[in-house]
Amino acid sequence: MNRFSHDAGRSRALGKSGLAIVEWLNKNQGRQFSAKEIHECIGVSQATISRKLRKLAPYVSGDGRTRGCRYHVLMPIGEQELDEIARRFGTLGARDRQIRKHFQERSLHRLALERWRIREGEGESGLGHIEEGRRG
Repeated sequence: MNRFSHDAGRSRALGKSGLAIVEWLNKNQGRQFSAKEIHECIGVSQATISRKLRKLAPYVSGDGRTRGCRYHVLMPIGEQELDEIARRFGTLGARDRQIRKHFQERSLHRLALERWRIREGEGESGLGHIEEGRRG
């Protein structure tokens, strides 16, 4: 699965910028870093980075300073951790629910179109309006 389509990437959880931060964190394990360093690499604002890092608290730790805080990764953030983040923020399974809902809506729309075509005398071909023009 594409990491950017993970349920943890929903806006109620980490969002797409949060997933970009996770990617950066996984590539830069084993060293300390600041929100400014992440900002310079991926272009997400420092305020957003700080907010997302707070949501990643079980996996990332800071030194407690208000300004210029230095962080480090406590553990790699893989699929299981992303699932746990999505579960914590109530977005786990949201993608599958959205796909099912879309499929149901499209099925109902197709059914309504078929009923309309039959009612209008177009039958299966959908060309009733053209065929009527030829007769007249």
